[in-house]
Amino acid sequence: MRATFISPCLDTYGGDRVIGRYASGLAARGHDVRVVSVGEPKSTLFYEGLNTITLGHDAFPRSKADYVRAGWSLVRRVKDPGVIIPTWTPTLPLAVLLKAVRAGRRTVWLAQDYAEMFANLPTEVWLLEAGAGYCDAVITISTLCAEHLHAERHPGKVTIIHSGVDEVFFFDGVPKKRSEVLLFVGDPIPRKGWREFVTAWEGLRSTRPNLAFVIVCRRPPKDELPEGGTCLVGLSDEEVAEQYRRAAVYVCASHAEGWGLPALEAMASGTPVVTTLHGGCEAYARDGLNCLTAPVADSPALQRGIARILSDRALCERLIRAGRDTAGQYSWPSAIDRFEAVCSG
Repeated sequence: MRATFISPCLDTYGGDRVIGRYASGLAARGHDVRVVSVGEPKSTLFYEGLNTITLGHDAFPRSKADYVRAGWSLVRRVKDPGVIIPTWTPTLPLAVLLKAVRAGRRTVWLAQDYAEMFANLPTEVWLLEAGAGYCDAVITISTLCAEHLHAERHPGKVTIIHSGVDEVFFFDGVPKKRSEVLLFVGDPIPRKGWREFVTAWEGLRSTRPNLAFVIVCRRPPKDELPEGGTCLVGLSDEEVAEQYRRAAVYVCASHAEGWGLPALEAMASGTPVVTTLHGGCEAYARDGLNCLTAPVADSPALQRGIARILSDRALCERLIRAGRDTAGQYSWPSAIDRFEAVCSG
């Protein structure tokens, strides 16, 4: 099978990890795989060893003219696309054009987006809600994403395949002594609940003055971190796994997520988790069993959850054991099996 993935710009987002794992998984099984980057790649970390093509246009087209220019370049560069796999929502029109002009075998949308990503972007919101109708099949990562695609309008077309957890994060040994540190993985932006996380941390410092935090992100925050905060940028998976294992608690404060893979990575690493009920985690987050949960945008609830874990060793150990079991249910080989089957039709 020949497969052509289309990405706006190769990067180190969580969604890029998913795209890269599927593309690499298909290539490892003998399929002819290429990955098209509409814009100049910012990182090829998750795409190493793959055949990549760069078109050199704006990563996210903002006008019909942008789409025409990018589409023309795509059609010229990819003459035999096989199965066409658009990824982020803005790549859908390019995939539809490529299939029409180059007689692609089928279009399978790898849909990881959700409406909160496209605030004040009406074209992208329309594509997200209507795009499934222009594809032969859709693979999405969670029930939340399927709802945003209006999967009920397309019976039999939308398949939910939960993303796997990379082996590097699994750890069942005895961790080093944990630091009095909270861990936040993601960009420090409102949609990720950055302000609520910092507020919860500040509230805990009144009784735990030595409590610090580490944020692992793609690029440094624009504003200076408060004293007690450390920013780590550009870490390898092995280095991120080490941060999980050192942390006292992993905190996800997101307002919305398509899936929420870092929480599962933390569970695999043997780190207790506090997460908001952001929708994407519905499949795996069980309050009081494998994590503690809080409503979205509720700093006091986050603070209470973190404080419970820090002060209750028995609870902490119970969450760690159940978290490892939960993370073990999500493997890349089984996800790639299902992905390959949908693409093959």
